[in-house]
Amino acid sequence: MEAPSALPISSPPAPDWASLVDLQTRLNTILDFEALVQEALRESAAFSGAARAVILFTDDVAATEDSVIRPVGVTGYVPATLRSLRETIAFSTHDADPAIAAWSRREVYHDAAHEALRSLVTAVEMQAWVGLPIVVRGMLMGALILDLPELPAAPVVAWLKSLANSIGVALRNARLHSQATSSLNARMNELAILQRIDLELSEQIHASHVFDMTLDWVLRYTGSNAGTIAVYDEDSDVLKFVAEIGYEAPEATRTMVRNAADGGIAKRVAHSARSELIPDVSNDPDFAPVSTVMRSHLSVPVMKEDRVIAVISVESRKLNHFNDDHLTFVERLAARAGNAMDNARLFSQTSSEREKLANILLNITDVVVVFNAEDRLVLMNQSAYPVLRLYTDGKYEGQSAEAVLEGTDLLPVYTEARKLQDTISQELQMPNGRTYSAHLSFHSHVGCIIVLQDITEAKETDQLKNELIATVSHDLKQPLTVMQGYLELLLMSTQMEGRPLEYVRAAQRSIANMRGLIDDLLSLAKIESGIQLNMRALDLKTILDRCISDLGASAEMKSISIKLDVPDGLMVQGDHLSLGQIFNNLIGNAVKYTPPEGKVTVNCERRGDVVVVTVADTGLGISPEDQAKIFNRFYRVRRPETEMIDGTGLGLAIVKRLVELHRGHIGVDSRLGEGSRFIVTLSAGKDPEI
Repeated sequence: MEAPSALPISSPPAPDWASLVDLQTRLNTILDFEALVQEALRESAAFSGAARAVILFTDDVAATEDSVIRPVGVTGYVPATLRSLRETIAFSTHDADPAIAAWSRREVYHDAAHEALRSLVTAVEMQAWVGLPIVVRGMLMGALILDLPELPAAPVVAWLKSLANSIGVALRNARLHSQATSSLNARMNELAILQRIDLELSEQIHASHVFDMTLDWVLRYTGSNAGTIAVYDEDSDVLKFVAEIGYEAPEATRTMVRNAADGGIAKRVAHSARSELIPDVSNDPDFAPVSTVMRSHLSVPVMKEDRVIAVISVESRKLNHFNDDHLTFVERLAARAGNAMDNARLFSQTSSEREKLANILLNITDVVVVFNAEDRLVLMNQSAYPVLRLYTDGKYEGQSAEAVLEGTDLLPVYTEARKLQDTISQELQMPNGRTYSAHLSFHSHVGCIIVLQDITEAKETDQLKNELIATVSHDLKQPLTVMQGYLELLLMSTQMEGRPLEYVRAAQRSIANMRGLIDDLLSLAKIESGIQLNMRALDLKTILDRCISDLGASAEMKSISIKLDVPDGLMVQGDHLSLGQIFNNLIGNAVKYTPPEGKVTVNCERRGDVVVVTVADTGLGISPEDQAKIFNRFYRVRRPETEMIDGTGLGLAIVKRLVELHRGHIGVDSRLGEGSRFIVTLSAGKDPEI
């Protein structure tokens, strides 16, 4: 609309402070916000003689540090045009605009050159003007703008500033009163409904019941003619309609129409995570005409945390049927339904997972036993019964670990693992006469998971293999020594370069690798035959420092940092050479299998009568399948990333046997792509026996 023509400007009267008090009192008695704005505009224009007055006020009556102010009243503007101004023009109280900057300093701003608030000044066609800050409770909440050619005298400005602040207090009170009254009435009406809905939804754990009940309440409250609930999978971007009421078209037709519209308005709401109220669906290009008689539409997303999990949609045969109250109710119901839908989904998923787990455990030949944090049995598969000598028809769930594992070598290992709260791997002879590889690991939210793998045949094969290896290894060393000697003589007697020299060097490297393998084989055979350890109290830091020093060059070549954390004076009971061999191998493997610029960490701590050493890396990680075999002789992880890494597959087998000779334990905790953690448990240092 065109702005009203400017009125003649008259000089404002002298300030009358007594009349200001009366005006403040009168303004504070007006609780209708719009009526108060009009009265404030009239009084401001009447006193100042301004042709036009504008009031800017914040939407946030809580008066935050950074709020938005927008025009709530303009002299001569009708509500429809003013609504457009309110929706399109707004300023932050932290805006760099010169007028707002002045108001933030509690100063009056005079503008005669269109330098400030250009969008507002242009819209209301103001020329020179004076802006006074509206400050409530020490916070800038708006401004009173008067169409004046020049700044009034100081007494008049002081009077107008007081008036502006009085208007601000009255507007704040009116808005709070209006909001409180309307909110209370609406909430009282909704509260009874939502309480009943909460009660009904809380009793449902089946998804179909939750969907039907939610949709029924939405239709009843909004007076809709039809509605749907569609669950949404954000990862696959699929919207699946799971509940429908009020549509007469066959299901196949409804599906075809929605597919043609790519989910329609509901899919759009799922993408935006924002509710939509469509007064006239004929103007919406995404409307899916499942029913041609529908005229208006309302869709609300159902959220779980920050994800859309479903969309509730209702439609009416009437144009512009839905209002803000309908939208608010459906959004509140959606918030409640979100929890119920997710609980129903989790119940269904949990039931399915439990059934799947039961079938998996039933067909696993390895023994699986799980105890909770209170040492009570929570899970055991069928393979465990004969191994632990338990009755197949016995009720063992909830019994203590001591009762379930009584009479087996597994009980003391479990007791020690629980005391350490860490991972332990050990070979055990079970009551059924067979040998098992036991892997015990503790998890904070589960308890202790025990897996026993039958390795009886593997142990027997290893014994035969050891005997063969011990015999063959000695016979292999002599020809290797001869070949190495002749190659050295060849280099000394013949001047070589280029490819011939490369061939000789390759042969020497191959001989060295073969000698390393033979040395490992002989070392393992010696250990298996029962070597004597020189057990005494040793300073652990000295041993580890030596190992890290020996591996420094290898780590430096790959820019790998090795961090050692060991308390001073920490003593361990063991054989000096054997402990060096153990930690040289573990730290060396960590460096070998960690990509460049990675990190290897060695932590040591005393726990009661034992010392726990953890060697962790940020390397390739080991799969659960490989973890069960890495301590076997000659076993190497076969993956593309390990193809170029040298090794004999005997190092960890030697480490495990040496740890066991120290009456200790070794375990591994690893995940692919996240690195590995080897945990060695040894006896704490004490005076040697005399």
